[in-house]
Amino acid sequence: MLSRQACILPITRKVSLNNTKPNKSCIATCSSDAQSQAATTSRPASRGVPPSGAARASLQRLTTGLLTAAIALSALPGPSIASSISIQPIPDPTAQSLKMSSQQLHAGEDFVRGKEAPPLPADFPPLPDVKEPAYTKLVLPNGLRVFLLEDHELGLVGGQLLVKGGTKRVPKDKIGLAAMTANVMRSGGSFDHPADQLDERLERLAAGIEAGASTSTMSLSFGCLAEDLGEVFGLFKEVATNPRLPEDKLKLTREQLLGRIARRNDDPGGIAGREMPKLVYGKDSIYARVADVGTVKAVTRRDVEDFHMANFRPEQGVLGIWGDFSTADVQKLTEQLFGAWKPPTPYLKGTPLQEYLDGEPAANEVGTSEQKRVYLVDKPGLTQGYVRFGELGVTIDDPDVFALDVLNNVLNGFGGRLFNEVRSREGLAYSVSGGWSPAIDHKGLFSGGGETRVDSVAKFIESTQRVLRVATTEEVGPEELSRAKESSLNSFVFNFADSGAQLSRIMTLDLFGVDKDYLFQYKAGVEETTGPSVLAAAQRHLHPDKHKIVVVSDANRARPILEERGWIVEPLEIEY
Repeated sequence: MLSRQACILPITRKVSLNNTKPNKSCIATCSSDAQSQAATTSRPASRGVPPSGAARASLQRLTTGLLTAAIALSALPGPSIASSISIQPIPDPTAQSLKMSSQQLHAGEDFVRGKEAPPLPADFPPLPDVKEPAYTKLVLPNGLRVFLLEDHELGLVGGQLLVKGGTKRVPKDKIGLAAMTANVMRSGGSFDHPADQLDERLERLAAGIEAGASTSTMSLSFGCLAEDLGEVFGLFKEVATNPRLPEDKLKLTREQLLGRIARRNDDPGGIAGREMPKLVYGKDSIYARVADVGTVKAVTRRDVEDFHMANFRPEQGVLGIWGDFSTADVQKLTEQLFGAWKPPTPYLKGTPLQEYLDGEPAANEVGTSEQKRVYLVDKPGLTQGYVRFGELGVTIDDPDVFALDVLNNVLNGFGGRLFNEVRSREGLAYSVSGGWSPAIDHKGLFSGGGETRVDSVAKFIESTQRVLRVATTEEVGPEELSRAKESSLNSFVFNFADSGAQLSRIMTLDLFGVDKDYLFQYKAGVEETTGPSVLAAAQRHLHPDKHKIVVVSDANRARPILEERGWIVEPLEIEY
């Protein structure tokens, strides 16, 4: 078991406040590209004894996994181009080196001394089938669902509280409230342990507590040494159920967010990434809207208090704990700490908060015209063109979701059609991609794009459209199909990289009422995908000639080139 002296690390708070780019993953997420937000604040390094290399690697591996799992909707399988934060395996070379056998060590010594190392085996036994971990589930009298998963490998414990809510419950005149609430929850401490006391205690324990917000959820997570679980879990419960939410921390959070808003249009790619979903979903859609100066300034402490009460409620949450513990002991501790948690009723009386409906924008599904139209954002002096295009996608329960994931791998990555044609053959882009991002509770996006020279913007758009158009008219060949399926299936195993990732996925499925065997259905669905099924799925869901296209570049240079090639150019004013 790791000692506290060996594991004192700095605490880093990481709360989602702004847009992030999609990551390539086989894991489907529950939030759209436009709803993922992020900002980071950090505390100074601990004044304790520096950790050893192995201890630091082990604890950082868990802590980083917790932060990536804070928005646990990403814990589902799906497309290769994911729209939100995804749980990824974290390499731990130090831990791997500690597991080397004496035979391997002697082989290394022989190599250094110039001796011949033993030959590698020619054949390897087949890998065992992945299985769902053996976890314990219980439901407390207040409705909170609890999941416990023992893992005695590292002497560490992690946990997460995930509740339905998030930015979907934010009024349109207070966008940013969800992320601000998450930030102030953690930075402000609890009534029993105000901010400085909480931070100091967590530093001494080499522990961490983090909060986050996404489109459909709010989350709180923790990580600690197994020997400190009782104390850290108690602090975690205080922050979850009785946060202090002080005015000074709200003011600091507001200033930080306003600073990010003031600088965000310095990034041309970020502009295109924000504006394209607005054209697809509609600018007022809960899946496309972003915070601005007015909405951030409108958030008050009363709003934060009410929003916390509206979201952090036992009957709409799941709690998961994984790591080095006894299930019986932790079950008893959980019942003691969370069994008496009762939310206030009614929690929204006299406030303007309300839950917005999740209606799909029919008029924007695939566009309304066959005309070649580009929405151009003017950035004078820009020598590059930043292009984003997209259309409405699918949910994870769409029968075509597996074939579309395979098609993602046909189109993307080294050897993918977009890379080979647009970048390698035609030399039109530094980077190019395009794929689907299914979600649980709403239709995700098909989105893509890239960066190119301003004088090549039109050619870049037309080249990507040709590649996508071929996917809707010709079957994928056997060899290409095999490689794409293999890529999806090879990524599948990373869903089982660690106990935290596995339990977070199980919790997410349970929270949204999805079949717990969905991940294994995904694997079977990919294996059964054929060339004709990929073609049929592309014909139903891919409409390159109707995509909403946003270009950010110098309008004086880009407009005449686009118009010369027959494009209708519509100016797009961005909001600061």
